[in-house]
Amino acid sequence: MTLAPFTISLAHAPLILYFALILGLLIIILPSITRRDYSRRALLFLFLSFLALLTTWYYMLVYFKRSYVESALRHNVSPPNWSSRQWLQSTSLFHEAWSYVSADSKRWWWSHILCSWTAGSLTVFLLTEARRGTVRYAWAYMLLGQVVAISFAQGLFLVAVSLSPKRTRTITSQPSPALASSSILSSLTVLLTPFTVDTIYYLPNLLAMHFLLIIPLVPSFSSFHSIPILSSLRYSSLYLVLTILSLISRMPSLQPSLLSVDSIYHTLVHQHPAQSSISFDVVFTSIIFATWIILDQKTNVILGQKLLLFTLGAPLGVGVWGGVYLYIRERGFESIQSHKGDTSTEARREKRLA
Repeated sequence: MTLAPFTISLAHAPLILYFALILGLLIIILPSITRRDYSRRALLFLFLSFLALLTTWYYMLVYFKRSYVESALRHNVSPPNWSSRQWLQSTSLFHEAWSYVSADSKRWWWSHILCSWTAGSLTVFLLTEARRGTVRYAWAYMLLGQVVAISFAQGLFLVAVSLSPKRTRTITSQPSPALASSSILSSLTVLLTPFTVDTIYYLPNLLAMHFLLIIPLVPSFSSFHSIPILSSLRYSSLYLVLTILSLISRMPSLQPSLLSVDSIYHTLVHQHPAQSSISFDVVFTSIIFATWIILDQKTNVILGQKLLLFTLGAPLGVGVWGGVYLYIRERGFESIQSHKGDTSTEARREKRLA
């Protein structure tokens, strides 16, 4: 059997740059996730992160192989005689994979969970927790999630949060208009996605979804304050808006036929490797964030209430139950800040009267 010769060509450039980007992002965040002594919490999130990476990328590599074979067969060529250059020239991996996982309601059942969470509350969470601690380069975690797996990047971010100093910085209770507008617009692209499949608007909508997630996490954009209508919006209100948008876009996926164990399991494992990769990304993203919620002690929400939230919210996805928890948590922070402000004002008044 004669194999097609392997030579590096211009067609390989996007794939080479893709893996170079991954390496560069890992180098950027490495100082934040490496320590001589790891806490149990950090080790737990590190373990879950690499478990997520191994699972999602096992299926991603299977998808690459399947895409290569299908590309050869489309051109009536035996796969061993089809070069990687020809494969990459004839295939847009990004468009091909995303088109598949958005193509029908069963596949979108999984993909929507990841998109609504990432486009919505996760973006806000990365920025606020990075500012409260000493975690740098929040944008790098989001970009790493987009090019590798959201579950992997989210887990590494929580490792960094666990390793950061225990003191909590006070942040303004109001998100920048850049964060509010970008996250809301990105959530709207999720709502539009099922309607753009197989149209010329699909790829622009998908690219907009990904691009809008990065903008508010870049420091030069996150301080943008020129949209008056959003200037009074609080973080808790933003979480609430994003959660409602996630719920609205989730409603079509709540058909009984899509909620059967057989349908969910088949789409998770057996349908297509690209779908399996994103479905397991959803599974580990949910597990990792649920673990963080259980370990979080900065709210008055008790364990039983957290477990009830997971149970009732499971069909709705982490974009909804995660958003609800972050809304409650942020309301608590804002209440504390408001009380401190009232106490400080009262103290100054008493001092003047004295």
